[in-house]
Amino acid sequence: MAFISKEAKVGMFVLVGILILAYFTLKVGKIEVTEKGYIIYAVFDTVSGLDEKSVVKMAGVPIGNVVSIQLENGKAKVRMSIKEDVDIPADSTISLASEGLLGEKYIEIIPGEEKEEFIQPESVLSKSTPGANFDEFVRKITIMADDIKKVTESLAEALGEEEGKESLKEIVVNLRDSTRVFRDLMDANEKKIGRILDNLDRLSADLGEVSGESKQDMKTLIANLREFSDTLKERTPEIASKIESTMNQVEGFVSENREDIKEAIENIKSASARLDSTLEKIESGEGTIGKLVTDEKAYEDFSSAMDGINRQIKKYETLQTYLGYRLEYQEQSSDFKQYASLKIQPTVDKYYLFGIVDDPVGNVETTRTIVTQTPPGTTVETEKVEVDDDLKFNALISKQFGDFSFRGGLMESTGGFGLSYFSLSDRLVFNLDFFDLTRDNNDPHLKFYGNYSIFRNFFLTAGYDDFINDNSDLRTFFFGFGIELRDEDLKTLLRATPPVSP
Repeated sequence: MAFISKEAKVGMFVLVGILILAYFTLKVGKIEVTEKGYIIYAVFDTVSGLDEKSVVKMAGVPIGNVVSIQLENGKAKVRMSIKEDVDIPADSTISLASEGLLGEKYIEIIPGEEKEEFIQPESVLSKSTPGANFDEFVRKITIMADDIKKVTESLAEALGEEEGKESLKEIVVNLRDSTRVFRDLMDANEKKIGRILDNLDRLSADLGEVSGESKQDMKTLIANLREFSDTLKERTPEIASKIESTMNQVEGFVSENREDIKEAIENIKSASARLDSTLEKIESGEGTIGKLVTDEKAYEDFSSAMDGINRQIKKYETLQTYLGYRLEYQEQSSDFKQYASLKIQPTVDKYYLFGIVDDPVGNVETTRTIVTQTPPGTTVETEKVEVDDDLKFNALISKQFGDFSFRGGLMESTGGFGLSYFSLSDRLVFNLDFFDLTRDNNDPHLKFYGNYSIFRNFFLTAGYDDFINDNSDLRTFFFGFGIELRDEDLKTLLRATPPVSP
């Protein structure tokens, strides 16, 4: 070995050192220079801290490395080399990760659930999530620190002055006093609190027992509610259609009878004006009623008569006497139908009614003419209906059952009966009268109407009279109003009216 020079030995030593250094450099960089693989891609909004040659891991195990990073359409496109014996499920997710808070960045592939379909070479992993960005983290920490600094500065400024210190001291003292009072309250009411807790326990147990016993009933109730909801849902279009049809019919009726309705309103205004004139005459003492109202002796006689009636039926403690007047404008005949009545109500659920009816269609006379012409023998048949005004009488007894009342007796001078339904705290009353059951050549007389109380003594009325009659001349809509005065109203009215000086 003497022929090897000293310079050659030094050169060989340096060469070996370079080879060893190169080996460890490659080992530390984790570059598998001899490893074969396939290429895949991933796209991120940012890959800050990621370098070429960075490791690619799946389930924490290195499976490849980053080959290159390029900017494409404002995003970072990462090209990766994956070991050829590693299969990556097609539904896998890729993200950026780091080894520790300040460690180097690498790419982590989170395997999906797909077991049959895998990522193919030169394809792109579409599911990616942004990794933790240390710079963004530091920026948010800085913002939080600035906010905390502002709060502490404000707190120091508020408490640094003498007034702030006194306020803080007062808060501490109040908190200490409140704590002591609460402790004393708990000590003084320890037994009561214990009883309350025991009662709550028993209540909870009772509720649990009731819930267990009524579980089937609650299920039935819920099932019924569900069935009702389904039925309502199914019937809603039908109900809406019927409402729309009814509204169309009402609108058509109003359109067809607009002029008649206007005329009816004008007639009601005229009747109201006549009523005002009548009341003025009564106040001035004209006529029988005027004399009754303004004459002191007549008032005393009337009061005496009323007291006599009350004494005769004093066994009924709730006896009430009413005087009523109702005016109806008949749309078909363009005339007025008037009612005057005396109602005696011994109990809240029963009354007797006596009245007079001025009916413009009181007498109905139908004549039929038959003309025969021969030859050839033709027959001509005509029918004529004539009506006359007439006075009729009512004498009825009524009994109420809940929201319904039934009445019967003499109704417009014929036998009949009626039904009423009370709603809206008795302010709205629907009525159906059925009378004149045996009239010639016509069906029984049916009348449907409603009364709505505007005030205690005044109501509006509207309805459809004789609505099943085949003769259209007798069927009619009507509108009107009514007044009903109790005996105490009459007494008040009579007492308030000054007597007429002789």
